[in-house]
Amino acid sequence: MPSPKSMTGFANVFSSNSLAEITIEARSVNSRYLDVNLKLPENLRNLELEFREITGKKLSRGKIDYVVNLKMEKHLENQLSVDEKRLEQIIDACNLICSKVSCREFEASQLLQFPGVLREILLGIPRELETNIVETFKTCTNKLIDNRKLEGEKLALLLCERLESVDAICGKLNHLIKLAQKNQNEKLLQKISALEIKSDSNRIEQELVLLLLKSDIDEEIDRLVTHSSEIKRILSLDEPCGRKLDFLMQELNRETNTIASKAISKDITFQTVELKVLIEQMREQVQNIE
Repeated sequence: MPSPKSMTGFANVFSSNSLAEITIEARSVNSRYLDVNLKLPENLRNLELEFREITGKKLSRGKIDYVVNLKMEKHLENQLSVDEKRLEQIIDACNLICSKVSCREFEASQLLQFPGVLREILLGIPRELETNIVETFKTCTNKLIDNRKLEGEKLALLLCERLESVDAICGKLNHLIKLAQKNQNEKLLQKISALEIKSDSNRIEQELVLLLLKSDIDEEIDRLVTHSSEIKRILSLDEPCGRKLDFLMQELNRETNTIASKAISKDITFQTVELKVLIEQMREQVQNIE
């Protein structure tokens, strides 16, 4: 059954061949947009664009950090070289200083610490190895997606459980509003009767209708139920839906606030508080969905 993907996940893949050992790790957390960060060895910088394209085709949201480690075979490792011209300039400078002031001579290890003396010669990555690294990256990304799907299934289950509670509260509100309106009418008539004054029955009827209209929440309840059904439908789709769900959470909250403003009994007020708690819980969960 299709389900939304969470933006939280982790994946780790190891691959080895006759040329190198490759380890790729991916961590994903919430983000409004797709934000891909790549930590690569210097000799793999030419693959960065391809890695970003692979990720962009498979994921739409989330902050994703990739760490790629490459352990090459000895004959393919980068070589170190001493810049002799730069070294001679530093030695001349040291000798000049020693001729001016009393100081000890530098050791070889200290000379190597000067910028530009020791250089790393980057060897090209064989095409066969590049292909293997790209495939390992794809495997890691797919594993991350699978992990995000598992987390998404759990989130969808939690959301559906809370939506069932929302539907149940809507059923209670339908009953409570009818009871509250009946009580409201009876109390008004009792107060008018207690005043022992001549009253206009038509005017009383008009006032009762106005009170009923002011406290009517049928439309809000219907919209809550409709939004609940739409959220369940969206959760059954195999596509990014976090932004849609976030908007619907705002709509649920809007309808609940309207019901709270029209509440004419403490029981209705209590149910709106329960609704707000459920909506806030769902809103937090929706923030994790892609």
